[in-house]
Amino acid sequence: MIKNITYFTLILLICAFLYPQEKIKSESIIKLPQPEFKGKVSVEEAINARRTIREFSQELITLKELSQLLWCAQGITGEHATKAIKIRAVPSAGALYPLNVYVSVRAKGVEDLAPGIYKYNPEYHSIQLVVEGDQTLKVEEAVLGQTISTAPITFIITSESYKMTIKYAERAMQYIYIEAGHLGQNLQLQGEAMNIGTWLIGAYWDGKIVDILKLPYREIPVYVIAAGHKKAAVSK
Repeated sequence: MIKNITYFTLILLICAFLYPQEKIKSESIIKLPQPEFKGKVSVEEAINARRTIREFSQELITLKELSQLLWCAQGITGEHATKAIKIRAVPSAGALYPLNVYVSVRAKGVEDLAPGIYKYNPEYHSIQLVVEGDQTLKVEEAVLGQTISTAPITFIITSESYKMTIKYAERAMQYIYIEAGHLGQNLQLQGEAMNIGTWLIGAYWDGKIVDILKLPYREIPVYVIAAGHKKAAVSK
């Protein structure tokens, strides 16, 4: 087994112990509203209507809507049948769940929520402020200048890759990207059911995302997803 572990794997494991996650002040924790488990739009309707949206209205996202989107991305949905862990909204190889979800909130982006970057905690269905202030333009620069600044919120998905590497060695990253794809599809379909558009982005400068989020060495960005209410169709 040891022979199959690459140097990259060993580096990830070492960094996991040398660079522990920073503690966050408890007063920055915000409990989210309870998500809904039954909607008015069928899965088939959401799949049929699903489109990538690159322009958004200026309507604010409610805290209830943000709660629903975060839950569908990584929320708890039950208990594992044989392991002492909780199942999340997306499948994960070995039920290891290496993904973290951050949301960058624009000024006047979410009702009753200060601008900044928040980290989602699936266990308690809450968010924690990790970067103060509107970081939208910095995130836009990080995604190669794509105009996400019109979106009230932008999800940034990261991975603590060592969680997969310990078990799957060199195949770990393949499973991580597959899992990120599941998450992106969940967000698109849930957004469609709520008339919220999503823009899935894979082109970004890793280093700039790391700097914005102040990520530890053991955590890497894997996906960026802008979201907001769709613009009303223009009658002709």
